[in-house]
Amino acid sequence: MDSENKLTPFAKARLNINKTAENFNFYNSVEMLAIAIDGLKKASSDEPDELDIMCNNIIKELCAFMLERDGTWN
Repeated sequence: MDSENKLTPFAKARLNINKTAENFNFYNSVEMLAIAIDGLKKASSDEPDELDIMCNNIIKELCAFMLERDGTWN
């Protein structure tokens, strides 16, 4: 946090914009996961494999995002 306090106002704004963009991306990923899970519930027996792969990929992306962000994944 000390290095963050030494940033110029423009550098702080850029950092805040990047954090906001990360939060939007995270939200979109979670929303996509919710849609995919809902689709899995409604899918016929032919489609679940594709939706299952999509859900697994979204979960992996969320894990990578969380690990990159603060190094933890629960």
